[in-house]
Amino acid sequence: MFIKSRKCIAYLLVVIAFTIFGCSSKPTDPQEVLKDNFQVMREAVNDTVKDIERRNILLASTRSLETTLSAYNKAYTNFAIELGKLNRNYDTPRKKLEKLLTSFRKTRESAMNEVVRLHFDMVAQTTEEEWKRIVKKELETMKALRQLPEDQLGGAS
Repeated sequence: MFIKSRKCIAYLLVVIAFTIFGCSSKPTDPQEVLKDNFQVMREAVNDTVKDIERRNILLASTRSLETTLSAYNKAYTNFAIELGKLNRNYDTPRKKLEKLLTSFRKTRESAMNEVVRLHFDMVAQTTEEEWKRIVKKELETMKALRQLPEDQLGGAS
């Protein structure tokens, strides 16, 4: 039962990470939001995991997760800008749009797989009690992801 709940949490994290974009009403820099929230998550790891070796592995995993989500966020921004340009051009060939969508779909799938892998790597380094404390911060971090405000896309979307 615990393994099923772990899988559900992992899939929930992926869904949150890649579909909650768009919930922000005030313009903020998503990269800064990510950085701030991952710092809170790292602090939770430091406060919760007393074993130094496991703590260091978890901290490395959180840095990798932050890097993955930051890169995805940048790729999403570039995708949104390019999609906006192509949509505004009446003469955009279908193949060009399909190529962009296929490319971004691969980027998204790769990022999702990496998020799930890192999640389970982190779970494997914790006890059940430790994870119960850390997962709260992981979920808060994932919920904090936001779509880039229109002004950060330069009106280009």
